[in-house]
Amino acid sequence: QQLGWTEEYADAFSKYSGAYLPGRVACRQKTVWDVLTEEGAVTTGISGALKKLGRYPAVGDFVVLHSLPGSNVMMIVDILPRKTWFTRGSAGREGTDQVIAANADIVFIVTAAGHDLNARRVERYLSIVHASGARPVILINKADLSDDPDRLRDEILPVSAGIPVISLSAKSGDGIGQL
Repeated sequence: QQLGWTEEYADAFSKYSGAYLPGRVACRQKTVWDVLTEEGAVTTGISGALKKLGRYPAVGDFVVLHSLPGSNVMMIVDILPRKTWFTRGSAGREGTDQVIAANADIVFIVTAAGHDLNARRVERYLSIVHASGARPVILINKADLSDDPDRLRDEILPVSAGIPVISLSAKSGDGIGQL
């Protein structure tokens, strides 16, 4: 439950019994995945069937692990349905999207005050977050660098209707309570 396990995931996992265990992907390296389970973290690969289908788990995915008989080795054999996902165009001519993260409820878009503050860039990030299905929150960091922190929010408001915008300063502690 600490990792976001819900009844919907439990229902999707209920078709598995025996040597199967649910987990959540914490890290993907080239050919292995670090998966968090109730029994601890494991590093594992994926089944040949998933590879053949071109289904690769992303960070945040809830997966089904199968414990191989007679060993301590586990393998990812299925990916449970995703609630949200971030994609990017994959390399090559296939034109398919690659999932880079899944099942995020809230996404913080962090930008710094000063020359880095750019409403159009924030707007592009917002479109990506909205397309993922997650809820965005905009954080303007280093607000102490501005003479007028309220003006920082005003610069972002035209592209952020209805989205929380929080000015933060680690130096002064402003905005931390709101966050």
